[in-house]
Amino acid sequence: MRKLNLKKSVLRIFTCVFLFAAAFSTAAFAADSSDASVSLEAKEKQIEVILHVPEEYVMADVQTLSVKFSVGGTAVDSADFEFASFDQNVVVKEYRFSNGVLTVYVSGRTDLFTKGELALGKIVVKDSEGKEIGAEVQALENGFKVVNGESVTCNLNNAASDKVNTGSQPTDPENPDNPDPEEPDSEEPSLEYKQEVQRFYEECLAYYKQENHSEENWERYQAAMNRVNMLISDPDATKADLENAVKELLEITTVMNKELPDGEGKPVPPNSGEDSHEETKPVLDNKKENAAVTGDQAKIAVVGIVLLSAAIIIVVVVMKKAKRK
Repeated sequence: MRKLNLKKSVLRIFTCVFLFAAAFSTAAFAADSSDASVSLEAKEKQIEVILHVPEEYVMADVQTLSVKFSVGGTAVDSADFEFASFDQNVVVKEYRFSNGVLTVYVSGRTDLFTKGELALGKIVVKDSEGKEIGAEVQALENGFKVVNGESVTCNLNNAASDKVNTGSQPTDPENPDNPDPEEPDSEEPSLEYKQEVQRFYEECLAYYKQENHSEENWERYQAAMNRVNMLISDPDATKADLENAVKELLEITTVMNKELPDGEGKPVPPNSGEDSHEETKPVLDNKKENAAVTGDQAKIAVVGIVLLSAAIIIVVVVMKKAKRK
């Protein structure tokens, strides 16, 4: 009787584990299908940017974000971004303008979204003489991405914003004297190069430890690692995006190496991808200190728990049937 009761207890326990795992899987990745939005408001020749996120992203340890905009106009030579006044916890504020696309990147050490919206800053478009001009700006569809404190990258499924025109440089595709902006640089990184970057990322993850470095350098390193991790898992990332992120990581790891004694085992920078290493395995370390897990890998872990629980339940049921016989 005691054995039978024990088996019933085991069965109940693993049933609970199964249900919990299924619920966790749904809750953890519901954000993948959540909607977000990017608001643009023209003020004279500048455009204010405000990001809006669903409730589940508020105080959810979102520490890194990137957002992309198309910038068009006949006289457009450059697009700059004037960041809003963030507190001291925001350690990285960068932007890049290339072939008509402005990419803005922000990373900090605490929640970026303490409420449902974030005033990001202003887009300033200039001509070849450095004068501010009007332009047509639009937030790109699915161009809004975030990373939480565990380095799980989520693509916030924002629709493209309405085009905002500041007035002096309209873009008319039917007017040959006022053509559309250049197509953005969409060259994809090769599989070999992405594998090289993944290898370098994993080597950095295993080699650098927080206790061996200054607080400032560790913060820069975490921000660079988050950016690389975001782009590795981003199917829309261009070769230029990934190369710039790797360059940033190389710069901070070079500084961090000076804090360590000379020795073997230092991460080897990625090559161009022509001479690739073996295909790297997915990152499995989910320690927050080193920021290593992607959303897909976390899903695999949950599925593994569910399958293991199901297997144990089947074994218990079979044992009960055998006992009755």
